Amino acid sequence: MKKISGSTFYFKKFFLSIWFGFLAFFLVTSLAAGAAKESIMFLAVPVFMAVFGFFFFKKLLWDLADEVYDEGE
Repeated sequence: MKKISGSTFYFKKFFLSIWFGFLAFFLVTSLAAGAAKESIMFLAVPVFMAVFGFFFFKKLLWDLADEVYDEGE
């Protein structure tokens, strides 16, 4: 049995945490700096990107197999 693929961890977990971590960091820093009081877009865009990212990951990434093995014929 030969392992063909096993790198979906990076796509399913690592990239997901980077995506939502960056959005959370941007949202918290914009709230702390007071930029959200000047324009509502500093709140709306990260929330929209989080919702878009959730459905994008749900549709394309979460259905991927974690490991794929080749057992010959």
